[in-house]
Amino acid sequence: PIHEVRHHIKNLSRNSSKTRPHTMKSKNKRNDIIKHGLSDIPPPLSLTNAVGSIQVVDANGDWLVSWKQNFEAMRIPQLRSLMNAHADPFDHRSLEYYAEVHGREDELVTPEDLTQRDETFRGPYQVPTTRLFNDFHDTLVQSYGIKDIVQKGKVISITPVKDGDSDENVFEVQICNGEENITTVRSR
Repeated sequence: PIHEVRHHIKNLSRNSSKTRPHTMKSKNKRNDIIKHGLSDIPPPLSLTNAVGSIQVVDANGDWLVSWKQNFEAMRIPQLRSLMNAHADPFDHRSLEYYAEVHGREDELVTPEDLTQRDETFRGPYQVPTTRLFNDFHDTLVQSYGIKDIVQKGKVISITPVKDGDSDENVFEVQICNGEENITTVRSR
């Protein structure tokens, strides 16, 4: 239901506000949100079980670094992907409600080359600005507590191997952490 998505976004926003400021426009919605308790910070959203068993390997050692650098270098103002193409597993509408909660609905834009049925038709044809998309994903990383699971390196190989006496396969992953530093990790 919509109210669950809005509640989820409010929780995300509360948790990330502890570590970075939001750029919110002064609108009536914002004032209503503050009146209804957004200033109270709940416990952080937790992926404790998953975080302990997940390791992310990235050449830059952080989330979306290459993405952000490439979009900035090419001066791409907005994505081509629709507003529901994002990394929040909670709901496909999360980015849309994030924009609403933060008074940034104007950063969900209709691409110029699309013809609308009438002026009020929003359809599924809205795309986020690059800045909105990046801010939303920074909020996800912070709120879900997954900032520190990224290891700087490059995966060299992934090989299925037998796990001792078991018939179950595990994966042996070789990671290059520097010029000559190679680590082998076993994973299920």
